[in-house]
Amino acid sequence: MSDPLDDLLRPEATATTPVWKNALRDRTTKMLRRRRQARRIVSISALAACFVGGIIAAHFFRSEPPVVHETQYVFVPAKSKPDKPVKPTEQSEPKLTALALEWQAVESPDRSAELYRRAGDRYFEEENDVESALRCYRQFLKACHASELGIAPQDNWLLVTLKNARREERRHAKSNG
Repeated sequence: MSDPLDDLLRPEATATTPVWKNALRDRTTKMLRRRRQARRIVSISALAACFVGGIIAAHFFRSEPPVVHETQYVFVPAKSKPDKPVKPTEQSEPKLTALALEWQAVESPDRSAELYRRAGDRYFEEENDVESALRCYRQFLKACHASELGIAPQDNWLLVTLKNARREERRHAKSNG
C-alpha cells in the first residue's frame, strides 16, 4: 500500500522547477532589493538632512566676532620744572578705607570726632554698610562738641536721625533732671 503523502514528500527526480516557482523567486528577489535600496536611501537622506540642518543652525546662530582692543602708547615728554608748587590737599593723600579711618579715630582721641564722622560716611556711602556707619556715627556723637549736633546740608538721613535723637535725649534729660 502506498501512502499518498509519500508521493508528495519524495524528492523529485527531475531537476526542472516549474515556471511559476522561478517567477515567484524573481519577484521576491526584486522586492527585497527595492526594500533594501529604499532603506539605504531613507537613511542617507536622514543623514543629509541632519548635515544641512547643522549648517543652517551654524549660519543663523553664529557668535559675534571677538572685539579686538588695541593699546596705543603715547610718549609725553616730562617738564623739567613744575610751573607751580603743588600744595598737598586732601585728595593727594592716599584714600583710606573706612576701617582704617575708624582705627585712626581709636588711636588719636584729639581727632576722633572728625575721623569717626569720615569713617561713618565712607561706610554709609561707599560700602553700603549701615551697621558699621551707625557704630561710627554713635562714636562721633559721643566725641563731638554740642555745636556739631546741628543738622548740616551734607548730613545723610542716618546721621540726621541720630542727631535728632541725641538732641531729644538732651532735652528730656534737662527737663526731667
